[in-house]
Amino acid sequence: MLDTIGESRANNEAALTTVVSAAREAFARYGIHRTRMEDIAAAAGIPRQYLYRYVASKEQLVELALLERCREFSDEILEQTRMSTATPEQALATAIVTCVTAGRQDTEFAYLAEALSRTRLSLILSGSGSPMHTYVKRCLSPILERARSAGSLRTDATDDAIIDWLQGQMTWLTPRDDLDEAAMETLLHTFVVPSLFRHDGEDRPAIP
Repeated sequence: MLDTIGESRANNEAALTTVVSAAREAFARYGIHRTRMEDIAAAAGIPRQYLYRYVASKEQLVELALLERCREFSDEILEQTRMSTATPEQALATAIVTCVTAGRQDTEFAYLAEALSRTRLSLILSGSGSPMHTYVKRCLSPILERARSAGSLRTDATDDAIIDWLQGQMTWLTPRDDLDEAAMETLLHTFVVPSLFRHDGEDRPAIP
């Protein structure tokens, strides 16, 4: 019985992945507002009514598509993080700039985000309980662990608290189109990095 349940869940997850992929294809082809559920069903190769086995609405598909794009970002950044030979301080600044730049420049992320209400977008992208928190933590945890092993990471804040605070910094940086990558790096090394890393036994001010 347990094997049957597990197989059913796996099949449903695989089908949902197919549906989300089809939605992304349809959104890119027709635009979100002109895309019909029929278009998504056709791209997925299933009858329209079958879509409602997996999602309740087109709006839910927009959210799922945005989350999938965020997951892809996290995969890319995690791979860069794992391959990096930079110091934890430099690796952290680079990863944050990469995250912010991706959010600014990726066309698909932009039009998916614009299609959601600010409330829904905030729930997805902000706060310790948001899906984005999970993705950012996945990207940055290897850097924090390296710093902790080296004794340079502050010890009075958990990874979740640090990630939550860093999400706030990224949210502030993303719309600042007056700041290019070099300017962001400078700000991060001036304010963010010194707030998280300890040197010569110094303690840093508490994270607000």
